[in-house]
Amino acid sequence: MRRKTAYFAFLIFLSVLFLCSCKERETEEISGGIEDSVWSDVTDLTETKNIRLVVIGSRPQDLDEVLEEINRKLLKKINTTISIKIISLSEWNVIYPLMLSGGEQIDLIYTAEWCDYAQEAARNAFMELTDDFVRKYLPESYAHTPAYVWDQARINGKVYALPRTYTDNSSYGTVLIRNDVLKASGMDSVDSYDSYEEFLLKSAKLGLEGYPLAAFPSLPMVSMLMLPKEHMLSVSQELVWDTDLGKPDADNIFFLYDTEEYRSYCLRMAKWAKAGVWSANAISGTIHTFRHLEEGRSFSAFVRMHEAQNYLDSLQKIGLPASCFCLLDDTAYVRRNNYAGDMISISIFSSDPERAALCLDVLKNDREINLLCQGGIEGRHYIMNEDGTRGRGPEYADYVWSDWAWALRNADFYPLEKRSDEVQKAAEEMDRHLLPEEEWPFQGFHTDDVKYEDEIAVIRSLIREYEYSFNLGVFGEETEEKVAEFRKKLHDAGLDRVMEEWKSQIRNLLSSEK
Repeated sequence: MRRKTAYFAFLIFLSVLFLCSCKERETEEISGGIEDSVWSDVTDLTETKNIRLVVIGSRPQDLDEVLEEINRKLLKKINTTISIKIISLSEWNVIYPLMLSGGEQIDLIYTAEWCDYAQEAARNAFMELTDDFVRKYLPESYAHTPAYVWDQARINGKVYALPRTYTDNSSYGTVLIRNDVLKASGMDSVDSYDSYEEFLLKSAKLGLEGYPLAAFPSLPMVSMLMLPKEHMLSVSQELVWDTDLGKPDADNIFFLYDTEEYRSYCLRMAKWAKAGVWSANAISGTIHTFRHLEEGRSFSAFVRMHEAQNYLDSLQKIGLPASCFCLLDDTAYVRRNNYAGDMISISIFSSDPERAALCLDVLKNDREINLLCQGGIEGRHYIMNEDGTRGRGPEYADYVWSDWAWALRNADFYPLEKRSDEVQKAAEEMDRHLLPEEEWPFQGFHTDDVKYEDEIAVIRSLIREYEYSFNLGVFGEETEEKVAEFRKKLHDAGLDRVMEEWKSQIRNLLSSEK
C-alpha cells in the first residue's frame, strides 16, 4: 500500500513539474516574444488578458478558427486575446440595450447612430475618449484618423467611440432583381420606385416559391423605401431635411414620423403586405433579407453599392442571375454614409479600459489582424487580386466578408470587391446623386436632449412601439387610423416643445457656420 501511495505521489510530482515547465515555456513564449511595435511599450503587458467584444452582425461558420488565428497574433502583439459575442440584426433592439444596462462585463461594444449611440452615451454606457487617452492608448488611431471623422462621433464636443475610417456611398437607391422573375412579370427593367412597386405587385401574383421582397423587423425600410423616394436626407435619428425645399434651414427640417410622406409610406407598406410582397409572419422574422435572396427564397433586395457584387455573385452561383437597377430620379440626393455609422466604444463596465483601447487600436490598425477580422483566411475565404481588389475564396460562404467587423473598416487598406461592368455603372449613377460635402452642414450634429429628456424618452418609446408594425404593414386596413393615433400620442408626449428646441439648436448650428 505504501509503495502504491509513493508511486502515485511520484506521478503527481512529475505532473506538477511538467505543468509548471509548460507554463514557464508558455510565459516565456508570450512575454519574451512580444513583437517590438508602436503598441509594445504603451502599457504593462506582462499579464495575459482577454478582452470581451460585443458586435452586431452575423456569426460566420468559421469564426472560431479565424478567431484562434487572430488571438495568436494578438498575443504576439500585446499579450491579449479577444472573445466575441455577436448579436444578430433581428435581436439587437432587445438584447443590446439590456447588455448595456445590466452591468455585464463588456470591454468593447459596437455602437452607431442607428442603434442609439447618443442616447447610450448620455446614459453613461460608454467611456469618454479624451484626447490624452486616445493619444496614449489608441496611438495609431490618433495618428491616422482625420479630424472630420472624429467630428462625426462627437456629442456636445465629446467623443465616446472610435469610428471606422472607410466609408462608401452607402445610401439606398439600388435594387437587385432576379432576371427570371422580372421576365415572368412581363417587365424588362425597373428605373424608379414606382416601376419597382409595379414589379413587386406583379411578381406577388405569379405563385412562385418565395416572396418579392423578404422583410423582417430590423431591416431599415424607411431608409430604403421612403427617404430616397421622397428626396429626404437624415439629419439625426428622427430629423430629416426635405431637399426639395431648398438649402438646409430650420424650416425645412422635419420630425420624420410626423410628415405626410411618412403617412403615405405607411399606407404603401400596408398595401404591399396585403398583396403578399413579404411573408405574413415577417414581423417575427429573424433571417436577414440577404440570406433569403442568396438561397432563392426572395426575388429582390435593396443593396448599398459595396454589397451589390456580393449578392449578384451569390445568385449567379445558384443559377438565379439577377440585374442591378438604380431607382433614383434626377433630383434625388444621397450621401456617403457617416463614419459614425459604425463605431466601437469602450464599455463603462470594462475591467481594463486601457488594455481594451490598446486591443481596439490593434484590431483596427494592424493590417494582417484587420483583414482576418474582415474576411477570414486569405486564399480560403477571400482572395486578393493583382489590381488590389478582393474576390471570393473557395470557402467564402463559411466566412462572408465583413459579416461582423463593420466598425473596424480601415481606409488605409480596406480592399474593394472587384465589380462587374453592370455594378460599376450603377455605382457611377449613384455617385452622380451625391450631395457635395460642403453642402452638408450637419457633420457630427446630435440633438442635445437634456432640456426635454423625459418627453424625448416617451417619444422614442412610442416610435419603438409602432414603427416595425408600420414598416411591415401589420395594421392593414387600420393603418390610417393607427397613424393618426401614433401622431396624437407623439404630440401629447410633448413633440411640439421638443421640435421647437431642436429647431433652435439647428438655427444656432447653421448661424455659427456662416
